[in-house]
Amino acid sequence: MKRRTFLLSGAALTSALAAWQYFGANVVDVIQMMVRKRLDYLTLDPEGLEIFARDMAALHVNSKGRLQTLALIGPAYVRFPLSSGHNRFAYLLRHGEDRIVSTYLISSDFFVNGMNESRVVRYLGLPDPLRACGNPFARPPT
Repeated sequence: MKRRTFLLSGAALTSALAAWQYFGANVVDVIQMMVRKRLDYLTLDPEGLEIFARDMAALHVNSKGRLQTLALIGPAYVRFPLSSGHNRFAYLLRHGEDRIVSTYLISSDFFVNGMNESRVVRYLGLPDPLRACGNPFARPPT
């Protein structure tokens, strides 16, 4: 009887910790973790990255459930290449990563500075589609 009680209490504690981690996840921290992992070869401005993560979280572009799941498996996400497989989980993870990372790069001065990997990448602001020349790849007419 004591062993069963021990196992049930351990399972309940593990479930409670997982639920606390899932529902108490900070989406801003998950977005920062995702950008840092994918752009580990660049030097990122930490303050700008935090502002970007807050801006992206405020837009509600990504599913909060997916980001909370990513927070739940955060240590494994950082250490292992989870998005390299050919299954549904890897596809969904890659899709969310690509959306966030590409938005960060377009919102930063990375392309404005000629994709120089030795410079610190600074966040400028989310791209505005109504602003003229908001495209970093646009060339002035000659």
